[in-house]
Amino acid sequence: MFRIRKVPTNRGITNIVLIIAGLILSAVLIGLFTYSYRNRPSNPVVTPKTDTNVPTCGISITAPATGDKIYNGFVITGSENGCGWSAFEGYAGSVIAFKADGTSISEPVPLMVVGDWMQKEVNFKATLTLSQTPSSGEDGFLLFRNDDPSGGNPKIFKVLIKY
Repeated sequence: MFRIRKVPTNRGITNIVLIIAGLILSAVLIGLFTYSYRNRPSNPVVTPKTDTNVPTCGISITAPATGDKIYNGFVITGSENGCGWSAFEGYAGSVIAFKADGTSISEPVPLMVVGDWMQKEVNFKATLTLSQTPSSGEDGFLLFRNDDPSGGNPKIFKVLIKY
């Protein structure tokens, strides 16, 4: 009658090839992890920033430095170099003076770009006008804001000062 013929397959060879490929992949991954573990520094060196007014990316304040004494009519200078801080229409943001308790003692003062504002790195300047005169030696801070024209990603930067 009818005889069922068995069709030859390569299942045995396919399984052996898959096992060998899996072993090779495992060996490569173990080698990569071992290499990266052995080549990591045993005591990583961390260099602290000496000047908090100079971030590696964003805004840098030239004057005043942290802890400097400021007064009515003080000229603030600095620069921006990208990373979310960008000049627009000749302005690089704004600055407001505060007492240590958070009381604002000035209106927002625009940071006027010195030179071409359409560059990635720009210098700025602003003259601070205080609405109140704090006691001499009183602590406070300046709050710099990047007035993002889209309104979507405002950045702030704080410098501690004395009056």
